[in-house]
Amino acid sequence: MFALANVPYTDRRFAFEDWPKLKGSHPFIFGQSPVLEVDGKVLAESNTINRFVANRYGFAGNSEWERAQVDSLADLHHTYFSRVRPFYGVACKYWEGDQQALLHSNFLPERDLFFGILTKFIEENETESGFLVGDSLTYADLLLLSHVLIFRNWVPELTDGWPRIAEHTDKLKSMPKMAEYLASRPHSIQ
Repeated sequence: MFALANVPYTDRRFAFEDWPKLKGSHPFIFGQSPVLEVDGKVLAESNTINRFVANRYGFAGNSEWERAQVDSLADLHHTYFSRVRPFYGVACKYWEGDQQALLHSNFLPERDLFFGILTKFIEENETESGFLVGDSLTYADLLLLSHVLIFRNWVPELTDGWPRIAEHTDKLKSMPKMAEYLASRPHSIQ
């Protein structure tokens, strides 16, 4: 969101193997990542960070109702991600398991539920903008794009059979600032 809003920022990343020695130190106030540090103050938790940045830079929706819808979709994403964690953890090699079996027993059924709900939001959006909510880009759209970009690493056919999701992804990726950011950002699976 910072890149899309032309806001200067520092993207600090670390190697997974360095995490055990970092997690008890500043700025990891809850012993977990990610964190956002603004003017010496630290925020933790992905959803909190997303909401803060979205509200500050115009990615939260254009009305009270849109903001509530966007928050609802962000919470849905969080719930969905917790449900596909068994597949994700094996795919990232955080723990061992049968990735192919989890793809079919865990990931694909949950993906179908999630994509079904999001497709309905896109189709029922009265603005016909192609966004999930309203007529402008929100952090709910960005969460979906991030999800698709990450999970295509393991499931290249992720959006097959989901044309609205594929169109949404293509729309966001083709936005000039987004394309520039995606071309220049450091590679990260997680």
